[in-house]
Amino acid sequence: MGKEPQCRNEVMTAALDILSDGIPRMAKEICWELRRIYGWTMINKSMVNSVLYLDATLYVHYDSHNYTYRIR
Repeated sequence: MGKEPQCRNEVMTAALDILSDGIPRMAKEICWELRRIYGWTMINKSMVNSVLYLDATLYVHYDSHNYTYRIR
């Protein structure tokens, strides 16, 4: 089991790193990657959506038709 994220900013930074490859992803896909790469077992789709939608609006674009996030 990996070390869990200590704050929302840590989740945001990791999610932005995942999105930096240019591939639009759904929150559940980002969540899967966070679990795989960082070993964060307590992270869930709701947390990813909350962090990206509320805290990372300057950095990501949300496509409401496909439910995906991508880097601006």
